[in-house]
Amino acid sequence: MSVTPGIYLIRNRKTGYYIVPNNETSSGDAVTTIKIGDQVPKEAKLTVSVDQTGAYTIKSDSNLSVADSGKTDGNGKRYLEWQEGDYKWSLKAASTGLWNIKLVNDPKFAADNFTIARNVILVENGGASETRWEFVNSG
Repeated sequence: MSVTPGIYLIRNRKTGYYIVPNNETSSGDAVTTIKIGDQVPKEAKLTVSVDQTGAYTIKSDSNLSVADSGKTDGNGKRYLEWQEGDYKWSLKAASTGLWNIKLVNDPKFAADNFTIARNVILVENGGASETRWEFVNSG
């Protein structure tokens, strides 16, 4: 089972918040999550592609990729940011219809940091509910 390349809304299972760049997002900005109401912002639709090795890229309309910043926030959590280029991820089935977004060569998983700020961080355990993401087809 795998995620088919396409255009998706990416929703965190625990928080119900979506990964969304705003219209002014530029390279180096933190990846954040927001609640979406009845009107889905155009920029909420992210393009998911896969290469011949099975690695995935998640990109915004402005052609920026979700990437590991390599930096930590004020609470010592490593966070994700928007970057130019094709940053590679592994998408692993977490349960029916839910996926872990994982670094390809590092045992760290993307999680919605719902307790402090609405940004996406990396954590060690892919079993936590905040690491489970739903890819809602929006093509």
